[in-house]
Amino acid sequence: MPGQVPKLTKTNYGNWSIQMKVLLASKELWEVVEEGYEEPDAEAEAVLTNAQRTALREARKKDKKALFTLYQGVDEATFEKISEAVSSKEAWEVLQRSMQGVDKAKKVKLQSLRGEYEMLRMQATEKVGDFVTRLRTLTNEMKRNGEAIDDVSLMEKLLRAMSRKFRHVVVAIEESKDLTQMTVDELVGSLQAHEYRMMQDDEEASGLGKALQNQLNFGESSGRGSGQRGRGHQGRGRGRRGGRDQGRNQGFQREAERPQGGWQEGRGRGRGRGRGRGDMSQVQCYNCNKFGHMSYDCWAPRKREEANHYAEARNNGNNVGGGDPMMFLTYQGVEEGRNEVWYLDTGASNHMCGDKEMFSNLEPSGGEVSFGDASKISLEGKGLVVVKLNGERVHLNDVYYVPGLKTNILSIGQLVERGYCVQMKDGSLAMKNDQGKEVVKVKMTANRLFTLKMDAQETVCLARTKEEEEAWL
Repeated sequence: MPGQVPKLTKTNYGNWSIQMKVLLASKELWEVVEEGYEEPDAEAEAVLTNAQRTALREARKKDKKALFTLYQGVDEATFEKISEAVSSKEAWEVLQRSMQGVDKAKKVKLQSLRGEYEMLRMQATEKVGDFVTRLRTLTNEMKRNGEAIDDVSLMEKLLRAMSRKFRHVVVAIEESKDLTQMTVDELVGSLQAHEYRMMQDDEEASGLGKALQNQLNFGESSGRGSGQRGRGHQGRGRGRRGGRDQGRNQGFQREAERPQGGWQEGRGRGRGRGRGRGDMSQVQCYNCNKFGHMSYDCWAPRKREEANHYAEARNNGNNVGGGDPMMFLTYQGVEEGRNEVWYLDTGASNHMCGDKEMFSNLEPSGGEVSFGDASKISLEGKGLVVVKLNGERVHLNDVYYVPGLKTNILSIGQLVERGYCVQMKDGSLAMKNDQGKEVVKVKMTANRLFTLKMDAQETVCLARTKEEEEAWL
C-alpha cells in the first residue's frame, strides 16, 4: 500500500516500529518478520513433499512482501543498512540494533529518560491534555528502552507534576480516590473537568473586570478637563496627578481650590492625565462662593475676568532660587501706584517689589522676569524690605527688586518655607506662625485676590520676641 507506509527518521524509531508492526500484522506478515522461516538447502529442498514445497513457497512470498514493505518505510541512507539482508527478519533486527542500540546503549539512554521523567512538570499555562501527551510520550519511550511503568505509577507522577493552580484538586483526589481502582483515562478526565470549571470562573472574573474597567475609564474620561484644565500648580505641561494639564504657562492653581490630598506639580510641555480629585466638600468656588466644586466647574454666570499675567523668573538662563520654573501672578490696573499694598500669591517663587525706595538694603543680582505675554523685565537685585503690619515693624528677607513691576508680591511658598501655615477658607486667608498663633487674616477681594496693606518703614528689628532672630516674612 504505497503512501501509507510510515517513514523512519532518526528520532521516531519507537513510534515507527509500533506502526510498522501493525501494518505488517494487517497483511499477515508480522509473524514471518518476528519468527522468520527456515530456508532449506538444495539437497533438503529436493526431498520435500508437495505440501512442504507449497508451504515453503508461501513463506518465501510473505517474507519478500514484508521485506519490500520495510524498504518502503526507510529513506535512502537507512536502506543501505538493510540492502544486504536476505530476509525480513534480518532486516528488522538490523534496524533495531541500528536505531535502538544494544542493551548497554539502551541502559544509558534509559538513565537520561529517567532524569527527564523525574524533572517533568506541568507549565503554569499548559493545558491538562497537552501535559498528559508529553508525559505519555516520555513513558512510552522509557518502556521501549526496558523500563516497567504501571498505570498507578503513571497516575502518581501525573498528580505530583500538576501545576500550582491544581493543588487543591490533587489533594481532593488523593483524599477521596483510590488510584488502584482508577484508570489513567478516568484520572485525566477528572482533571480536565476541573480545568474546564476553572476556565469558566476565569472568564467570568475577566468579564467582570472588563466591565469595571470600562466604568472606571468612562468615569475618568468624563472627569477630564475638570481636574486641572490649563492650570498646573507651580509647573507647566504634563501633570503628574489630578485631571488633565493642558497648555503652556497658562495659569496657576489657587491654594484654596486645591482639594485635600490634591494635586502635585506638573513638568514638561504637552498634556498629562491623572486620577482622583480628593475631597471636594471643603473646596469653595471663587465664582459663586459655594462649596463642593471649583470655579471652572461652576454653573453660575461668570464674573468679570481679571487681567492676570504670569511670569517666570530666570537668573542668567537658570531658574531664580535654583528650583523648578516658578509662576507668579501680578494684578495690574486698579491698584497702580499704591506701593503699600502687597498681593499674597500661591504661585510666586519669591517676594517681589518694583519700588527701589522701599528696600533698606539691596544687593545686585542679575537675571530677568518673563511674563505670560512674552514681555521680560530684568532683575536688578535682592534685599531687605522693612514694613509695618498691624502696628508692628517686620522685615521681608530675600525680596527681588524688579523695576517696572507695578504691584508688590508676597510669595506664599516662601512664607511656608519659613515655617508659616497658610489656610484659605470661607473667602479668607489666614496665616499662623510655627507656634499656632494667627498673625495675618485677610478677606478675599471682589477680584478673588488676597491683599495685605503694609507701609514701608525704616530698617528696624523684627516685631517678634527678642529671643527669635529670624524674620517672619
